[in-house]
Amino acid sequence: LDEQRGVVRDALDEPDAFEKSSPRHRLRFLDKLLRTEHFNRDQTYELQSMGIVLGDALAEALELKWVIVHDRHGRDPALLLPGTTVLLFPLTMISKRAEGGRMVDVVALYTAVLDQFEAIRAEAV
Repeated sequence: LDEQRGVVRDALDEPDAFEKSSPRHRLRFLDKLLRTEHFNRDQTYELQSMGIVLGDALAEALELKWVIVHDRHGRDPALLLPGTTVLLFPLTMISKRAEGGRMVDVVALYTAVLDQFEAIRAEAV
């Protein structure tokens, strides 16, 4: 995960500001990379790296924990709601949208996930 965070940091003009900012404030850096089309839609690894940074912001806001999920398709990072089996997979949230040719509004995506997850949390706990 740290390597993927570094991919995002290294793509920015202001990597020190990225490092010093909170996970939620890093959303503006993601937005900048998306608006300037810094990564092409075929750069899956880089776009998924942005998903990890988005996941960090979601983890902070929702008090989730990063885990590795193993299944028949391999291993993937996911966010776990502690005390439950509820998982969130932010890795591909940006890449799937961008690869499909859609413009990604990171703040709107973040807000929508927060709203949906709060509803799920209320049912799960």
